[in-house]
Order: sequence, then structure tokens, then C-alpha cells
Amino acid sequence: MPYIIVRFWGWVITDSHGDAQKCMVTTANNGHVRRCVVLGAAPVGAHALRAARLCPGDLLLCADGGWRHARREGLLPHALIGDGDSGGAGAGAGAGADIPEGVEIVRLPRDKDITDTHACVDYGLAKGCGVFLLLGCTGGPRLDHFLGNLGLLEYCAERGAPARLLDDDNLILLHTGGRLALPEARGYRYLSLLALDRCCEGVTLEGLRFPLQGAALARARPMALSNEPLPGADTVAVTLAGRALVMLSERNE
Repeated sequence: MPYIIVRFWGWVITDSHGDAQKCMVTTANNGHVRRCVVLGAAPVGAHALRAARLCPGDLLLCADGGWRHARREGLLPHALIGDGDSGGAGAGAGAGADIPEGVEIVRLPRDKDITDTHACVDYGLAKGCGVFLLLGCTGGPRLDHFLGNLGLLEYCAERGAPARLLDDDNLILLHTGGRLALPEARGYRYLSLLALDRCCEGVTLEGLRFPLQGAALARARPMALSNEPLPGADTVAVTLAGRALVMLSERNE
């Protein structure tokens, strides 16, 4: 069968029209790894689901109330993981009664040290997944969970499995140093850079309205917000020494 090759935020997804064994992610060093997609309980719009380009080879996990999104979109997850406090398949009488046969239910206690989303990431790591996409993990009333999910970007990176947060308007990723090309930036109005270390050195910005060359960016002075990709730029790239969040916001229609 013919392949569809889709460039996806520094990865390449190879889809063979339904062949789950051949739908994999090719990393920059040409290694082939399986992708884990986690659906959280926060709002998930149609654009985020389209941009995710779900394919049969993905390991699709629902973090508790993320099951509502999967059911609405007709998606069949491999597992539902959670404690039931956001409408998912937690413990209790009748829990999971509407879940199709064959979907694994991992019921977690209400009192635990990690979030349901974190538990999904651990599940995906245990299954050998090498890249992660977190949907439904921004927005909503729980700002604490959103900030915790930003921490999961570093958690995944430390385990050699880069992760992204995606919603209808934003794409967030962790930059751990070196030069990072961002072809997807052309699909957004703004690019913001937030230092996670006390100070990131050697910050160079290419293809943006406000370029930088070898600058220092301090965490306490967030001065690299709301930059704009140049429409005619050959490359949009961020180079730095240290760790920073790259946030693409307000997608172009």
C-alpha cells in the first residue's frame, strides 16, 4: 500500500492507510518509535484533533474524563486510566458501563501522588512509546493541572521521549538546547519563548519579526513573548543553551 508521509513538529508520521504496524514516527535520527496520544479532560476542539493526525499505530489513552472526548469523536482508546473524578472510568458501581469491550480500564485510587495524565504517560512509557502528544491537557478550570502538564514535558524529555501539548489555539513544547527548527510556526501568529532555567544563554531567533543573536534570556524577565514568524522566512528556528518553553499561539485560519 502507498504511504502518506506527514511532517509533524520535528517528527515524520508514516501512515499506510490503516496498517497499524506501519504507522510509526520517524525521529530526527531516523529511529522509528511509536507515538502515545493522551486525551485529557480539558476542552479539546476539532482543530486540535485534526492537527493531531491520529493514525492506527498510535497508542491512544484517555486520562479519566478524556473518555468523553473519545466517545464524542468516535475514537476507540487502548486504555482508560483514571480515578473517576472527572467523569471517566473510575472506581464505583457501574463505572465504565458504556465503554466498548476490549478497552482496558485502569482504575486508580483518588488518593495518589500523580495525576491521571501522568499515569497515562507512565503507561505509554512502559509500552515503549518514544514520543507523546497531550490533548485536552490545557485550559479548563484546573490551572494547577495545566502547570503540572508543563512539568510532564520535562518528565518525558528526561526519559528520551519528547512531548507536545496541543489545543485549538496553542502548541507548547520544551526546548532543551541546541538549534530547533520550527516549520510549524508558520501556522501560528505568535511565537513566545519562556526560560525555564534561571538564564538561557546564546539565544538566537531566526525567521521572526524580532530576531536575536547570542542573547541572554532570564526567567525573571520574560522579554521574548509575542514574537511573530515572518511570512517569507525560509526557516523559523530557536537556538539556545539551557531549557525553555516554546509556545506557538493563535493559529492562522
